Amino acid sequence: MPRKSRTLALAFFPTPFSGEAAQYELGLHRLPRMIGTQWRPLWVQLAPAAPEDSARAAAEGAPAAVLLHVHRTQAADALAFANALGRLRPGLPLIMCGWPAHPPYVDAVAAATGGLTSPSFALLCGEVEAVMPRALEKLADGGGMDALAGVAGIVVWDQRRRAWRGSQEYAVVEDLDALPDAALAHIPKAWKDSKAGWLELARGCKYRCAFCLCCAFPRPRLRRFGPERIRAAARAAVARGVEVLGLLATSNSFDVELLRSVTGALRELGLGQLKVAGPVHARHARGEALELLASLNWDLMTIGLQTLTPEAQRLLRRKEDPEDFARTMESIASFATPEVEIVLGLPGDTPEGFRKTVRFVLGLPVKVTVQSLRLDPWSDFLADRGKLGLKADFARAGVIRSSPTFPAAALEDCRDWLRRLGRAPWTHRARTLALDGEHLNARPAGGPRA
Repeated sequence: MPRKSRTLALAFFPTPFSGEAAQYELGLHRLPRMIGTQWRPLWVQLAPAAPEDSARAAAEGAPAAVLLHVHRTQAADALAFANALGRLRPGLPLIMCGWPAHPPYVDAVAAATGGLTSPSFALLCGEVEAVMPRALEKLADGGGMDALAGVAGIVVWDQRRRAWRGSQEYAVVEDLDALPDAALAHIPKAWKDSKAGWLELARGCKYRCAFCLCCAFPRPRLRRFGPERIRAAARAAVARGVEVLGLLATSNSFDVELLRSVTGALRELGLGQLKVAGPVHARHARGEALELLASLNWDLMTIGLQTLTPEAQRLLRRKEDPEDFARTMESIASFATPEVEIVLGLPGDTPEGFRKTVRFVLGLPVKVTVQSLRLDPWSDFLADRGKLGLKADFARAGVIRSSPTFPAAALEDCRDWLRRLGRAPWTHRARTLALDGEHLNARPAGGPRA
């Protein structure tokens, strides 16, 4: 006798057009094609800072389980929602996914925001498609939260013991081409407004940078989507009216063969003028990779430099040679204006070292964006924050408050220095300067296209 169909609420807060969120959002859209007829999907948009209203919205369709996608900036809202839903429907399984679904990170956010009281709360540690089908099988069999703790990639919150049960290793899909296409009939509003979409190319990373949430992947390597999948996804994106295509990978310069697939697909489909956006690793942007990058119509290219201070580079496990980096930026400037990212407050860095890095980048034909260090989920800096003496505000996305070489006053002095740079007459080659998303200088007229 067939099982009775149950409702799965796919809940989400509105997110920015962000590569950090996109992998999970695409996974949510694939999930209904992976779970057969046992579960009916019900999309539920939640309201930030309104946990009681969000809990009622999630419970309204009488779901048998809730899968909640959370962006890093929404972890505090997610825990407030979990607590409210636990009060309203104590036995309703709530599984949180997204990069913040990392027990040590959730513990830190809970400690900063009043605790976690939900009696039926779990984290999906890994990729949605790798974990959720098996988890739903367990729930359909009537196993409840205890059975979920035995699913690879699921950890369950034990409210009585105040501890997590289950494996915390990040679970991944080995064969990405075996995944169904994402059915994007339900597109988040921010994507519709910007006419932007995603072309997922690869998962994984070649590096183990100590500050990066992408280093959750079990080992440094890439898993690629095949050329046919890339071609079909590009065609589907344009059919939906996409005008800016986000190339979803940890870096679009890691793999020349993958770049050939992208550029070939866009050329074959007659989409050579379609704008693209995505990250590039400077050390790999040379030779054929650079030529292929130059053949794309870049709307936004982000390149991480982070720091030039030797001790900070050592702790970061991310070394860039200044002369080599500058040559690469000059080459890229012939076809795009890269946005170079600098991090303020890195362990091992100093205020003078930070200023030296900023001055260096202001002399290049780029845009400059400075981000205050965050202790991100899955990062080594999060795990080692006690040893490194890092203090962060986990009620505010883990933003650094102080470190041994960056007392709070020194961090604020550096921010004030950046603001003064932005207000002063602009004599730098760099086109723009931004701090934590705020543009500090007037955009000069003319210049190369972005």
